[in-house]
Amino acid sequence: MNQEYEYKGKHLNKKVIRHILENELPISMSGLTAEEIQERVEKYHEKRGGKPAKIKDTYGPVYFVLRELVKSGKFQDHKEAKFRYYRPAENENTSNVDNTPQDFLGSVTDEWHILHDYIETLKQQIEMLEKRKSELQEIRDKYETP
Repeated sequence: MNQEYEYKGKHLNKKVIRHILENELPISMSGLTAEEIQERVEKYHEKRGGKPAKIKDTYGPVYFVLRELVKSGKFQDHKEAKFRYYRPAENENTSNVDNTPQDFLGSVTDEWHILHDYIETLKQQIEMLEKRKSELQEIRDKYETP
């Protein structure tokens, strides 16, 4: 990751999404939904200097690339109740014999970064909701009759 990001200054598109999913973005061992992957791809691209997609919603291209990767055997999808989770196929076939402590540490570190980003997103959403709640309370107090 010491190299400069290949798609710095470029708009997010299917080619960039495919590259990020195949080479850059750590995916949870238990898998992520397409929406979670979409969010992480967008953040990853943006943090490394990429421009946003020209289209409003990148869910379609992310889902399309995920389906391609499932068909090619690079990713697997798993259905549970109302959700479908995606994860790299090699996670299923990884044997403990070949794992070094450095690989394990890298995997744990990747998981930590994923959880940290998710927690930060939740904190931002909570902050927005708290702000909106106080605004609504002010409006209510203003028009409430004694």
